[in-house]
Amino acid sequence: MTESDGSGRIIDENGALFGRVNVVDAVVVLVVLTVLLAGTALVLDRGNSDVSNTKPTKYATVSYAVPLTSGAAAIESGETLDPAPTGEPLEVVGVTRSFAPGGEAHVVSRVAYTGPLSAQWVWGDGIVRDDTRPLYGGDETAVIANGYRTRADVLAVNQTTATLPTSRVSVVISVNESVARSVETGATARVDDHTVATVERVGDGPAADGKRAVTLELRTWARDGTPWFGGSPLRVDNRVTVVTDDAVVSGRLQRVGPANASEQ
Repeated sequence: MTESDGSGRIIDENGALFGRVNVVDAVVVLVVLTVLLAGTALVLDRGNSDVSNTKPTKYATVSYAVPLTSGAAAIESGETLDPAPTGEPLEVVGVTRSFAPGGEAHVVSRVAYTGPLSAQWVWGDGIVRDDTRPLYGGDETAVIANGYRTRADVLAVNQTTATLPTSRVSVVISVNESVARSVETGATARVDDHTVATVERVGDGPAADGKRAVTLELRTWARDGTPWFGGSPLRVDNRVTVVTDDAVVSGRLQRVGPANASEQ
């Protein structure tokens, strides 16, 4: 099979492959290369798996009305809303505040989540259901914010931006004479030290119906292109309430002025 001088032998009398490489060494090198190639393939496969399993971040908008002194009124970006009684925490990425018609704090939060937005839900009878299911815009659920449990409205889900669009809107409301005498131009209304409204002007003299006009600048948020405050769109005849240090200023909208657009 080989030539007598050994020049054509595959393995010579010393066990060398082609007269140069020891057979045992060659086998070891082959095994090492096989292991390295297998490890590389495994790492690449894991990397591809991690990329394919990464779920995109989505956003939802929720709102609730709570007492002005509650911890839930003081929720800030970077904190969480915890579905009650159980569920994955929702990271708060944007907050805007106003007053509900009864004078409570009205809070709108943009929250981040991955996968389906699932939690216990509330039906029309006000009972929190024990079963967990995906939530949709228009649903009601229960959350815990800074230790305060409250029911919350899910306004929208599967949103692609973390920004809550906000604006400052000048409006005119009509109030009782006694209320008008209790406020002054420049007075502010705050929720958790956040100014949400400013009294721009108090009208001179009572109107024929015994009411007076008060002009307010409101910090609103936009929903479907319409400014909202206190859980309601700013439309003529809707009621607006703000609470200053001196009075609860509440009345129906007589005029809605132009908005100076900004973003939070």
